[in-house]
Amino acid sequence: SLFLQIGSFLSLAPQTAILESIVCRQYYEDIRLRPLVIDDCKIEPIQSKVAFINGWKDVFETLPVIVFAVPFGALADKIGRKKVLLLAIFGIILSDGWVRLIYSFPDVFPPRAVWLGGWWQAIGAGGATLTSIIFAQVADVCPPEKRTTVFSLMTAIDLAIQIVFIPVGAGLMEINPWIPMFTTLALDAVGLVLGRLLLPETLRTGPPNATAEQENTQNEDRGSKSDRDIRSQLRAFIAATSELGSWISGNMRVVLVMGSMFCFSLAMTSDGKLLLQYVSKRLGWTIGKASVLLSFKAGVSLLATVIVLPVASNLLIQRMGMSEARLDRVISQTNGAFLVFGSTIIALATSWVPLIFGQIFFSLGSTFLVAGRSVVTNMVEPKHRGLAFTVLSILSPIQSPSSPPLHQILVESLFALQLILVRLVRIQHQW
Repeated sequence: SLFLQIGSFLSLAPQTAILESIVCRQYYEDIRLRPLVIDDCKIEPIQSKVAFINGWKDVFETLPVIVFAVPFGALADKIGRKKVLLLAIFGIILSDGWVRLIYSFPDVFPPRAVWLGGWWQAIGAGGATLTSIIFAQVADVCPPEKRTTVFSLMTAIDLAIQIVFIPVGAGLMEINPWIPMFTTLALDAVGLVLGRLLLPETLRTGPPNATAEQENTQNEDRGSKSDRDIRSQLRAFIAATSELGSWISGNMRVVLVMGSMFCFSLAMTSDGKLLLQYVSKRLGWTIGKASVLLSFKAGVSLLATVIVLPVASNLLIQRMGMSEARLDRVISQTNGAFLVFGSTIIALATSWVPLIFGQIFFSLGSTFLVAGRSVVTNMVEPKHRGLAFTVLSILSPIQSPSSPPLHQILVESLFALQLILVRLVRIQHQW
């Protein structure tokens, strides 16, 4: 997971810059009378097409995740986390490789052909399964009283990776944007190999004599064993899918919390490629320069995660005697207010000073998921955590092909709705 995260942030700015360059060259192909400069590529038709392609690329990457992530997450609760996780990494490698193939031959493939790459993530349901299984594995082995701390640490590591590797990707982009692009693919492959060799299986199911039964089975005919394994996993997949409906009907309070997290995830589409494009056009910056803002955001979020959040939690618990369940809810509501205020400032900003100011508040609120995951973990039975974290993961950003200012209005509305949903939740008991 660490290697895949590094690769993702390493190629974030270069991938947008390469697409912008392709669209720009194609736009001026018949009318170009001089070498292109940066400002030539910042005009509305080019930026709109880049946003359109990136937006629908994310939509098509999300569709197979929506269809397959929950069954694969439930399957991980049946046959083991590791098998499904490795399958998801393989699908991510194929998807990333497809994007690089299309962008490497712009005269052969139209840029919109990257939309087909998302369907490779039907193999294992891609990043949604990867994220859900990592958190499920942590929940499997971590004591309940330490889960929020460990989730915060995982978030801090993710933010530290952003701080370091987004600028590294931007720096390599100045040499050649393809260097970070293919480095990402190599890191994905390393992650697959290390996961196969080093990752333990944390799922513990079945009666004590399961190991003995497995050893007896290994002595049987290899061909019949293979057939039974295929049939067994197919039955497990079907059973896990049918279990989803009954699980949802019996966990409406969990669904309400996930609704607020869906609003958060959808609104966070402004924090990535769309923000790069928005800042680049609004302030006239290069993509590489605009990527510094993402590192700044990650730095503020890191401080909020490792300093502000723990200090505030200790004060509320020790000084005010607040319960952990109540604490998670208060933190979620406060984060929601910060997100609404910060995104409003970003939408109205016309220079870098208010943009930075808005980004600070936006970043402070982005720790919402830490408290949200803790709430969900406490409300869900251990045997259903893989399924629960998968549902959370498929509530991932779907980029809107609308213009950035209109998109930012949608962001503010979604954060406000998220705040309302969090206020409706009452946590009655913990597992």
